Amino acid sequence: MKTTIGVKNVMVCGCNNSIHKGLGEVNGVFGVRVEPERDRIVVEHTDEVDRNALVARLREMGYDPVESEREEQIRLKNR
Repeated sequence: MKTTIGVKNVMVCGCNNSIHKGLGEVNGVFGVRVEPERDRIVVEHTDEVDRNALVARLREMGYDPVESEREEQIRLKNR
């Protein structure tokens, strides 16, 4: 399963590494792709992982997830 989360102001190097590490600690997450040029993160995970858990983890790490209408459409499509 894939979940796309919008996040603004993600820098390529430092943010990429911390996001990979932080989200990788969530049980069931097996892939994280940071796309700073699109202001989004794509997380591959098992069905047991809840989007809210990913958003909460990002907030704990100091990032402020946002969801645009486009990202909502992507999220619904990937269900």
